[in-house]
Amino acid sequence: MPSLKQVKAFAHNVADAYLGTLGWVADDYKSTWLYRAALDSGVRHIELDILRKRIEPPDLQHHAVLLASLDGVDEHFFSMLASQDLAPDTVRSLVFHCAFPSLAQETVSIVCTPVAIDSGGVEHRGVAVTKEYGFEILAK
Repeated sequence: MPSLKQVKAFAHNVADAYLGTLGWVADDYKSTWLYRAALDSGVRHIELDILRKRIEPPDLQHHAVLLASLDGVDEHFFSMLASQDLAPDTVRSLVFHCAFPSLAQETVSIVCTPVAIDSGGVEHRGVAVTKEYGFEILAK
């Protein structure tokens, strides 16, 4: 059986790509939409369930855009698994736990910890991805 050692690294890499400058949806970065949802909803924590395509809390502002931002993220993760001869069902859960240390209107601040759970129930906690940059609020 192939090694599961890479699952933690793959979880981190997918979270980093999601929050990176190539992560684009609805004319802005995915990370900016995520931060905007936290800011406009007044929450300090958002969970993105990548494999089930669910977002917690479910009543966030910009929920539809966040849901659209999850498209293809699972496929990216599964392609990484396949590169190591791991079947998609090797991992039963991949959740990004996103915290917002500061909800300021001028600076995006996100700390996202990816957590994968394999088919044996073992948790693989990836290294947190941190993003900080300036942004402008969209006109409402």
